[in-house]
Amino acid sequence: MAISIGIRDTRINMADVIGNVFYGNQRYIIERKGKPVAAIINIEDYKFLEQVEDIIDSKLLKEAIEESSGTFPIEELFAERQRVIVERAVALPSLEGRKKDA
Repeated sequence: MAISIGIRDTRINMADVIGNVFYGNQRYIIERKGKPVAAIINIEDYKFLEQVEDIIDSKLLKEAIEESSGTFPIEELFAERQRVIVERAVALPSLEGRKKDA
């Protein structure tokens, strides 16, 4: 579970935050005025997310080629990728009520 922390507290405690991410595999949601604006995750999680995006891109590209005559505007691929990302983000469970003080 991610720890929610404000921007100011993140700045003040950056060394501890990075240490917790690196050594403790902790995840942080950075908030500005109570709203999530960023996340700090370890490099393994980041690499995994990159791989997931690559898989999504590859699948969308394959589907687009199969549905077309072999050519299609790249803008359509990017628009579909963004739609899928937004759709999956909306389906994620809310972080509300999970706040912890760091």
